[in-house]
Amino acid sequence: MRLLPVLTLFLSLLFVACGEKKGDPQTEARKHVEALEQKLKADPATLSGNDRLNDSLASNVVKAYLRYAETYPKDSLAPDYLFKAADVMRGQFRWDNAVQVLEQLVNQYPTDKRVPNALFFAGFMLHNDLGQHLRATPYLERLVREYPDHRLAQDAKVLLETMHMSGEELIRYLESKNDTLM
Repeated sequence: MRLLPVLTLFLSLLFVACGEKKGDPQTEARKHVEALEQKLKADPATLSGNDRLNDSLASNVVKAYLRYAETYPKDSLAPDYLFKAADVMRGQFRWDNAVQVLEQLVNQYPTDKRVPNALFFAGFMLHNDLGQHLRATPYLERLVREYPDHRLAQDAKVLLETMHMSGEELIRYLESKNDTLM
């Protein structure tokens, strides 16, 4: 009779120990990404609205996003993590890298809902941040051509119309648009 409580306790401990296994690698990777995201969001540099993010922390988040997307390319989070990686890279002023990641998103996930945004932001960064108007044009033209009803298509049209204008020409253009609205 004394053996029964001991055996019950032993079996209970065994079941508890077996139940404490680590999750599968994909779940652990996702949790790692989420923990890094929370650290970045809570970082004083991020909260203060400084021009630049905590570079070390931001780089770790980007690496985690890219590693997850590379390791689990069929997961629904992969294109989201690529888009987020590009966004963080932009916050680090790593525009060329951000454009490359957005290109990867567009090429690997051509039917993803983020493709129009990726096309716009790639074109915008090339134009606005890098001053590379010729490289920006195909992204913006593709957005206008393939997603004419997307909310960013009109912005892309305006960028295409104005990207080669001088400051004075741009002011005249905006004034003429303002006059037609009134």
